[in-house]
Amino acid sequence: MIFENELKKAKQPTVVTIGNFDGVHLGHQCLLQQVINKAQSLGAVSTVIIFSPQPLEFFRAQDAPARLTSREEKIYWLKQAGIEQVICLPFTPRLAGLSAREFVETILHQALGAIEVIIGDDFHFGHNREGNLAFLQGCASEFGFNVVSTESVVQAGQRVSSSQIRKALEDGDFATVNTLLGRDYTLRGTVIQGKQLGRQWGVPTANIALARLVSPLHGIYVCEMQIEGGEKLPAVASIGSRPAVDDGEFLCEVHLLDKNIDCYDKSVEVTFLHKLRDEENFHDLEALKAQIYDDVAQARAFFKTRNVS
Repeated sequence: MIFENELKKAKQPTVVTIGNFDGVHLGHQCLLQQVINKAQSLGAVSTVIIFSPQPLEFFRAQDAPARLTSREEKIYWLKQAGIEQVICLPFTPRLAGLSAREFVETILHQALGAIEVIIGDDFHFGHNREGNLAFLQGCASEFGFNVVSTESVVQAGQRVSSSQIRKALEDGDFATVNTLLGRDYTLRGTVIQGKQLGRQWGVPTANIALARLVSPLHGIYVCEMQIEGGEKLPAVASIGSRPAVDDGEFLCEVHLLDKNIDCYDKSVEVTFLHKLRDEENFHDLEALKAQIYDDVAQARAFFKTRNVS
């Protein structure tokens, strides 16, 4: 069986859906709830198949759309939605070359024992995207599963999509982002060792690797950070390649406004509230230092206004 390592422990039978699920937004959540409800009614295991890297990252690398969620974040939100089993398949040349029929036979039928497949209305799979709703319906009886298509969720007259959320993030429109997600936009990760430049200036930062090829956020943001599920602490974050430091490394650097906590190797969640400015290329470190102090002051003013309102 292909992808044996990823599939050998899979539970059967399943009600399954397949896709990128980037962001796990309201449209995704609607589909996931259908999967969960149907699995419960049939005594099956609710299952989602995702891919890593996402197919467009495989084919287009740095030209692929920015990822709203890393692989780990995506799995976390899928589990939070109530999905029992997440199958993450490595998107390799082997998988990219798999025909739609091979995908159905070896993965959906043999490995997962699918009894129902629920897919979005724009779903394609298999080599050259040859698999679609009609293809699944055509081979459903042979492999013993039912096929259900779902329509897109619409908010304010627009289809809820990952692309729409990326555009809102680019515009710093977190009200729209949160409406489409059904929650605040967050970043989750483990704090790693940094250069400690901020610590020298009295503004220590927790550095978090973004775990994605392309980030949807660039710039300076007012945020809150939770350390291993603790309380949300007011903070300011920088996301970018740090041109003033000239190391090209793309990071999220978070400075807690009111506490100095050793976060190394701890799991954190950063919730983004407001964009202060775009990333800039300062002519020297003193200019960068002055701007950081101003960013901190603006973040404090944001929270003061927020608490009053």
